[in-house]
Amino acid sequence: PVIESMIARMKARIGKSDDDLIPAKQDIIGRCFAADTVEDIVENLAAEDSDWAQDQLTLIQSRSPLSVKIAFSHIRQAKDVEMDEILERDLKLSDFFMAGREFAEGVRALLVDKDKKPLWGFADLHDVDSDAVARLVRGELPPEDALGILDNNRG
Repeated sequence: PVIESMIARMKARIGKSDDDLIPAKQDIIGRCFAADTVEDIVENLAAEDSDWAQDQLTLIQSRSPLSVKIAFSHIRQAKDVEMDEILERDLKLSDFFMAGREFAEGVRALLVDKDKKPLWGFADLHDVDSDAVARLVRGELPPEDALGILDNNRG
């Protein structure tokens, strides 16, 4: 009863109904996000007849394809890695993003020009080399080499 009481208080505080909470979305989350690739997740979301799924699809499509694929690879690989290695990878990936153009482009579009129209280095998820992303996340591809492969294909 204590946990249920806490959940009820939090729902009341944030104004969410049971349908807005993750447990109510378990089935659709499982159908959509159990896929092995981001591209398949996007296809699964597109096939769902749900406002929630369409909102998630819109969100993913608004983000940098490179960043989405790196985040996906990092999360999927993390289940088999010790916490200290995950944190080390986090640091290396943040260095990679700071050296590349995607972060700067996101800041430009959201905070500087405020046009909310970023010109990402890759137009589509399919354009990003998944194998190179996985190697970067594992630390097998040095960030300076990854920049040449994974960044700035649009200038």
